[in-house]
Amino acid sequence: MSRTWKIGLIGLGAIAGRHYDAFSKLENARVTALCTRSEKNLKEHCRKWGVEAGYTDYRRMIEEADIDAVVLTLPPYLHREVALLAMEHKKHVFCEKPPALTAAEAEEMMQCARENGVLLMYGFMFRFSRKHNLGREIIQSGVLGDILLIREETIRRNACAAGWFGQRDLAGGGPVIDIGSHCLDLARYMMGNEPVPVRAYARTFAPCENLQNLKDYQHGWPTFLSDAAPECRYDVEEMGVAMIRYSNGAELLLVLSNASHIKEDKKVIEFIGTKGGLSVDPELEVHTVIEHRLFNMQPVVDCASFDYQGSIDAECAHFVDCLENGTACRADARDGWILMKLIDALYESARTGQAVDISY
Repeated sequence: MSRTWKIGLIGLGAIAGRHYDAFSKLENARVTALCTRSEKNLKEHCRKWGVEAGYTDYRRMIEEADIDAVVLTLPPYLHREVALLAMEHKKHVFCEKPPALTAAEAEEMMQCARENGVLLMYGFMFRFSRKHNLGREIIQSGVLGDILLIREETIRRNACAAGWFGQRDLAGGGPVIDIGSHCLDLARYMMGNEPVPVRAYARTFAPCENLQNLKDYQHGWPTFLSDAAPECRYDVEEMGVAMIRYSNGAELLLVLSNASHIKEDKKVIEFIGTKGGLSVDPELEVHTVIEHRLFNMQPVVDCASFDYQGSIDAECAHFVDCLENGTACRADARDGWILMKLIDALYESARTGQAVDISY
């Protein structure tokens, strides 16, 4: 008979609710403790979810609460210190992306997990998307041949996030580390998770000032850019472009932005190989040649679109399965460290104007 794994949530932002819903669907897991700095927010969630153990200090929660694992949905600058404390107290850790602020922090977290014999898993939810796993299966089937080029673009006209997202010392950067965490991890995962990035060249660009304080638009610039809140700042990049080489010879062309002068938001994920191509976004489609004719082929499946909550449900179930059965983790500490090595290289390249080699 399986045990019930007791989970503590640290951070009660919007995504924490999705994690709570996911764990609530599992027979062998239960959220038994909550932690957030806001006393009001804590009381509301404890009442709403029927959780008795509530804390405003994560240290007390880790040291006192009856829990086996913690889920971290915190600003990235807190990931390292909270994860290390939890793992030193023999708690398993599920940490939302990005893994940390730097590769050095991610490496320290990876080593701490090994030394304490606990699981450190990262929230790379696209690894658990049915749509993206079908795309991975198509690539692994060999129908595309050798991968030559990957195109990933996530560009938004005006979708800047307020709060800590715009502060480099809290978030680590802008879309390169935020959106890029998912895009860059997904590219490697869909190629089989074995190729690693070995060289990166990048440029980053500051926000466009005339996109600030727009009228008649629901996703305006963060209000803390205004003169009324001079103590707040917005010092992250708002666009990043990069070329990345992988150990299997593939090149990735990356374009990321939360605010750019385009007509409408755009999301593209495309793999181009020697025998065929695969479009993952905006829609799943294979492009190839059969009997000297060009073919565009769409699979007849019920997972043609991305299921946000379904992917979080799957990753939370996987986390508990790893704890319960020792299943190999699909988004482990090493994956987080490799991602941060690449992100470090992208920011270093943008700073120096030179391509950066990545060693392991």
